[in-house]
Formats: sequence, C-alpha cells, structure tokens
Amino acid sequence: MTKAVSFVGSARLAIERVATDICFLNFRETVCVLTLLLLGFYGEPNAAGGYYTPIIILAMIPALLHRPLLKNPYIWLFVALAYSVAFLRNWYPIDNHKYVILYWLVVLTFASVQFDKDFENFLEKSARFLLVFVMGAAAFQKLTQSTYVDSSFFEMELLTDPRFETLAVLFNADRADLAYNRDAMYELQLAYLGRDVVELSLREFAAVKPLAFAITWWDALVQVAIALCFTVRRRRTDLIAHILLLCFIVTTYFFAPVIGFGWIIALLAFAVSSPLVPSLRIVYLPMFPLLAIYDMPWDNLLTRFI
Repeated sequence: MTKAVSFVGSARLAIERVATDICFLNFRETVCVLTLLLLGFYGEPNAAGGYYTPIIILAMIPALLHRPLLKNPYIWLFVALAYSVAFLRNWYPIDNHKYVILYWLVVLTFASVQFDKDFENFLEKSARFLLVFVMGAAAFQKLTQSTYVDSSFFEMELLTDPRFETLAVLFNADRADLAYNRDAMYELQLAYLGRDVVELSLREFAAVKPLAFAITWWDALVQVAIALCFTVRRRRTDLIAHILLLCFIVTTYFFAPVIGFGWIIALLAFAVSSPLVPSLRIVYLPMFPLLAIYDMPWDNLLTRFI
C-alpha cells in the first residue's frame, strides 16, 4: 500500500513538473517547440530519401529535453540545412506549404544568430510578411483563374474528391453517385494510358452549384481580408484578421486536411499576435492539437452516422 501511494505521489510530481515547464515556456521557446513538432510530424519534404526524419529527431529530442538548446543558433542552422538538402533533392513536386516552412526555418536561424536580443520583434515582422504574402498570393492566384472564379473548381471537388464527401452528403448528395463519379474519373485517367473512353458524365446533386459558389468566395475573400488587415498593422485590424484566420483554420482543414499548411499558418499567426494582441496567443495554442485531431480519419467515422 505504501509503495502504491509512493508511486502515485511520484507520478503526480512528475506530471506537475512537466505541466509547470509547459506553462513557463516563453514566447521564443513556444515558437521553437511548435516548429520542431511541425518538422517532426508534418514537415518532411516529398522524396526526402528516408534520412530526413532521423536527422530532425536527432535535433528535436535534445532541444525538447533541454530547453536552453532551443535558443542555440547551431541547432537551427543544422535543422535548416538538413531541410534545405532534403528539399532540393526533389523540389519541383513539393507541396506549396513546404516552401513556407523552409522560409520560416531561415527566419528562425537568422533571428537566432543576428537578433538574439530582439528575437520577438524580428520574428513578428517576418511572420507578418509571410502571412500577408501567403494569403495575398493565394487569393491572387485563385482570382486570376477562370475555373476558380466560376466555381467549377470546387464543384468538381465536391463531386469527385473523397475529402469533400462528408460535406457533400450533408447537402443531400447520394454516396452511390459520388462513388460513381470517382470511378468515372478513374476511367478518365486510364484514357491517358491508351484505354478508349467514349464518354464520361458526372452525377450531380441539387445543392452542388450554390455550395461550390459559397465555398469559392468564402475561401478567396477571407484570404484577401486577412492579407489586407495584417498589412495595416493596427490593433483593431489585427484583431479582425486573427478572428478571420481562426475561422479559416477551423473550417478549412477539417474538410481539406493539409495539416502541415494549417500548422504553419497557425504558427505564423501565433508569432504575429505577440505585440498588438498578446492575449490571442492562448487562443492559438488549441489550434495545434485541433489540427492533429483533424488528421484522423473522421470521414470513415462520420459515414456511419450520415
């Protein structure tokens, strides 16, 4: 009995010690920890050759166990170089957000070397620039594409992309029709391999066009608004931008689970929130476990109830 009580007491002290360490992470340490977690779980460049993850873990474990290492510029230089090498091995097909991750690693390395005493201010300005650029460039690219502006892009996604099946079913799409559409797209892919395909047609549902229209313009306009508000750099406009960005993260990455993209966007926003709206830091922290939850196969679970 005494041993059991002693074990419970020791476990409680260990948990309290870990919780205290987390609570007393400062801004710099929190940003560094979130960046390392991003690299470890969602940051591997395409075709990295299998060596990237062990190298990142080699840097992650000592830095996470010994907090002073998070401020060591050589750790970030090592991580940035490892990521750059993996990135350059096969840069062309790499997902867009991996470029943003690479830029962010360069920022962290440069800040650790040159701006150690003004780390937070330099990071805020750099993160703000990246957020404005990413959101503004994404909106510009979309709004200059005719297939996006006329909503046909999201119409096709709703009809054929399994990630949007749950949303489509919520608006009375028939699962059998959606499965038929995916089979039809597979037949189209076979046509490129020399198989004859005479005619293909997709089965629509009544709400597909208005739903695609709503998603199209919410996606584009919210990114324009976020970019413009962060450009002004005033407390009120920053607050509006953060509210819109939080809504964007919560609504977008459940149906389109590009978790690495959501994570780096939330991380940049966390860095931007520090000087003008510091209370929002605590609001962004739940976004990271939420994104990890979004990465679970919810479609399979929801299929049983819809």
